[in-house]
Amino acid sequence: MAPDDVGTSRAGAGAVACDSSSWSCARAGEEKGATVAKAADDGSSRSRAAFGETVSVLRRYVVQETLAPLRQLGRRLVFGLSGALLIAIGAVIALIGMLRALQTETGRTFAGHWSFAPYLLTAAAAVVALAGFVAFGFRGVVTRGARPRSGSESRKSRR
Repeated sequence: MAPDDVGTSRAGAGAVACDSSSWSCARAGEEKGATVAKAADDGSSRSRAAFGETVSVLRRYVVQETLAPLRQLGRRLVFGLSGALLIAIGAVIALIGMLRALQTETGRTFAGHWSFAPYLLTAAAAVVALAGFVAFGFRGVVTRGARPRSGSESRKSRR
């Protein structure tokens, strides 16, 4: 073995010789610098593949953590708005029914100078109903803000 040879692998045709003075290795029958260049090319293709995989993982993460929750939010928003619209339509129909009942079923009680009373009573009922809906809607917001929940309690409340 030559003094500047660090080691030579004896794997047959693919034997690799390494030179300690220049830290370059070469397979049998190749120049010493060619193998290092080939290894650098393999490294850059590996780094490109790793970069591509990182971008792919990042893209899947962004979709999972942003787009999927936005889709779920959109579904909840559609159901919430359609439910609110249906409740509002039902409340208007109920208030019109209350007004008609006060006007027709009370006989002469609200006749003459008291003809405004059914409208006033219906408006008062609408304000009370609206206050009840608002209080019901903000009930969860006030409760969540008052006391922080532990992990197990918040999982139970989402079910």
